[in-house]
Amino acid sequence: MYSNVSIALKELKKIWKPVPALDPRHLIRTLTVYIALLIVALGHLVLATSYKMISDADLADQAELIIVGKITSYETGILTRPITRYKIQVEEVLKGSASPGTLTVDVTGGESNDGTQLILFGSPVLHLGDRSILFLVSNLDGTFAILHLALGVFVETKYGEKTIAYRSLQEMSDRDRSSSTSQQFKHPRDFRMFTNWLSSRARSVTRNMDYFVPISGSFVFQNFTIQGLGVARFFEFDTNQAVTFRLHEDGQPGLTDGGTTEFQEALNAWNEVPNTNVNYILGDTTSSTSGFTKDGINAIIFEDPNNEIPGTFTCPGGGILGAGGFSTSGVDVFKGQTYARIIEVNIVMNDGVECTFGDSGGSLRAQEVYAHELGHTLGLGHSCGEFMSCTNPVFDQALMRASAHFDGRGSKLSPDDRAGLTYLYSSLNPFGNLIFAEYAEGTLDGTANRTRIILKNQGPSSDTGTIDFLSESGITLKSLSYTIQPGGVFETETSGTGNLVVGPLEVTSHLGESSGLEGTLIFDILGHFVSVGDSSLSALTQIFVSRNETENTGVALYNPDKTSQITLNLTLSNAMGTVQKTRQLHLGAGQQIARFIDQAEFFQSFFNANPENFTGTMKIQSTSGALFSTLSLLQKLDTGALIAVPHSNNTMP
Repeated sequence: MYSNVSIALKELKKIWKPVPALDPRHLIRTLTVYIALLIVALGHLVLATSYKMISDADLADQAELIIVGKITSYETGILTRPITRYKIQVEEVLKGSASPGTLTVDVTGGESNDGTQLILFGSPVLHLGDRSILFLVSNLDGTFAILHLALGVFVETKYGEKTIAYRSLQEMSDRDRSSSTSQQFKHPRDFRMFTNWLSSRARSVTRNMDYFVPISGSFVFQNFTIQGLGVARFFEFDTNQAVTFRLHEDGQPGLTDGGTTEFQEALNAWNEVPNTNVNYILGDTTSSTSGFTKDGINAIIFEDPNNEIPGTFTCPGGGILGAGGFSTSGVDVFKGQTYARIIEVNIVMNDGVECTFGDSGGSLRAQEVYAHELGHTLGLGHSCGEFMSCTNPVFDQALMRASAHFDGRGSKLSPDDRAGLTYLYSSLNPFGNLIFAEYAEGTLDGTANRTRIILKNQGPSSDTGTIDFLSESGITLKSLSYTIQPGGVFETETSGTGNLVVGPLEVTSHLGESSGLEGTLIFDILGHFVSVGDSSLSALTQIFVSRNETENTGVALYNPDKTSQITLNLTLSNAMGTVQKTRQLHLGAGQQIARFIDQAEFFQSFFNANPENFTGTMKIQSTSGALFSTLSLLQKLDTGALIAVPHSNNTMP
């Protein structure tokens, strides 16, 4: 079924056997390791804050109060603005003055008193009982705020025999990662040596910065996290609604037209991804300065008028450039997965950032920052950076990596960015309602090969439409009409006569996207049966691959776009997640291919050079974000049995 048609179906007579020692739990762990390293951070759809690393001296000098304290309690949902209020037991004052006992620290992010939740990335979530060094500035109501958000929190934790002060920046975006300042101050500190240095600096006593603790390997600390490790998306785009973004009327200082041109370019970058339904439009300016307090307006505001980003950005000192966040209310389901429903998005640019946007190249830097933050407002996280290595060039070129490129690319998206957006916002019905990457019809070696099609109407209305049988080149060979009452089933089967034909199959309902169709194919190939569901369209798919003396994996791929060629990047990895081979595959408009994994178009040369048993995964990703359809079957060489292989287009399990 997966090579040249005749050869493939003959091979079914010889195929398959289970891997005797393959523990399903091990398989799950193996796939988890592999998938966790993949693109777009889709398993934890999070939003980030952009910053330029600030030195310890600048951070200490800007703070009004520096304390060592323990988090004793927290509450949220208490004010009209969304904050989380922490009580801190003061153990030691390193700078400034504080009364004995507890003080109150308000962190933007959390719930407002109407139950709406704000996810603001870059706001630390502190844990009860943690002992931390906090860099604070005072609020007008007598509470305190953390200076430069997560840049101003160091948590006490253990690393081997050392007690260190660790700062989590895992979902923040370093806009100047290659700088000497970033490289120096990214390391944890020896806790006591660091507090001694801070206390001395507050008294104007000069001491060497000899407190850094280089960390080797991939050790990750978990003492505190960044707000918003959730899964969220807009649902308006699914019903062809646009979402309007507004710029504050004062505009961005340092840019010629207040950032309007740069922000429009950033919007266009996401709107123009093929086969997606995202439609951000730039509306009239707004006078609202609500910032992260929900007011029904999706806005980017400038100069941080509400002091929601404590601290001022300076050149060359650094600090927070801007922060993005979204408000959610309730949940909804898209393609079988539950997401929090985004109801409002906001970006706040810090005061002082004109020093980096106003010089040569500043317009393109602004475009990149704006586009990155817009990607987060759509629900995308980081492709790589901080705790995810950027050694993969595909991830490293993504606009959504954790550090900016600032190489003049502006708002240009990478294939990785486009694939992530396609996963979240693929058009519900860009082609047929149901697509199957393969069917089989005809006689081979005197044996009938049939495909049984079963459709069920899960919608409230009668459903009518067509079933189109296509050739490998995308030509419609025949069509059948169907009518199904609500809750009813339609069933048909090919005759299994005539010359053997394989190709994709499309089911198109006259109801369009409101159709409630579900579909199943049952293959009867040389007397062996397997049932498969429809092949969901995706720009990214990962499948399990096995090839040994008793079994082989076959893959059918179909480009449903009848007007454009697509290019697919194929990545073969072993059971440990180590990449073994990569290649590109071009599918013409409407083209379908079906091959074994060790045949031409896939990885024939690799398996010829490595004939030993192989277990692993194959990632298939379109370079443009275009959608394709995939079917995988495992064939048992000794019995001829068929097993459907499930796919995943999540990057986290």
